[in-house]
Amino acid sequence: MSFLVAATSFLLSASGQPVDDFFAEFVAKREHIQSLSATFRQEIVTPDETSVSGGRIVFVKPKQLLFEYLDPKIVYAIDGRRVFNYEANLEQVQVYDVEDSAQADALFIAFDDSAARLREAYDVSLSDAEPGECGQRILTLAPKNSDIADDALSQPYKEIRLYLRQEDLLPCRIQAISDDDTSVVVDIDHYAINEIGSNASIQFHVPEGTKIVVNEASVETAGPGGKDLPEPTVSEIPKPAAK
Repeated sequence: MSFLVAATSFLLSASGQPVDDFFAEFVAKREHIQSLSATFRQEIVTPDETSVSGGRIVFVKPKQLLFEYLDPKIVYAIDGRRVFNYEANLEQVQVYDVEDSAQADALFIAFDDSAARLREAYDVSLSDAEPGECGQRILTLAPKNSDIADDALSQPYKEIRLYLRQEDLLPCRIQAISDDDTSVVVDIDHYAINEIGSNASIQFHVPEGTKIVVNEASVETAGPGGKDLPEPTVSEIPKPAAK
């Protein structure tokens, strides 16, 4: 009997809902989302200080994600397997190509509807949010392997908590915990999902003179008029109207 009790405890989350059932609901509520944008407020707490910043988020299927901080302007963008890090104060963009891995796919879990590879990279648990907390359920992720060879995917957090809204299981809060004294809390609001006529895009603009460093090797400098990144693929370039 003790084995059955232990097995049941493993399969059930702290919310009482089996984790597999939760992810089936997760997919059903999110599969209609093709794009979204939102605003965010971020608070970083360390033993020495607390810093606050904010900006906007854009997600576009299948694998595009943008975090744009407004003051100072810092951009993190992911386009498939390519990661962009732009810091306006440094007048530089760092571009990295990352490996196809569960860790890379897990970066999209906050907004995507696919969870299979997430469970390859993280131990997952589910609990009910306390009264007064943002969201109704909390999805907790603990990295199975924090030693990732790819620096762009290295995992500095021992635990990540997604506070999920009931209606679409999108996060209203993301809490990333490094240790007992250090954490990052991102509160997300003002979602716009699949807006009609919306031009959801993760592209960002860098001014003339910005250095673009790709995989720590090739270097390009943005010319007159600046440059939009990521550059569109051939399939994304609008075709001229037929005459």
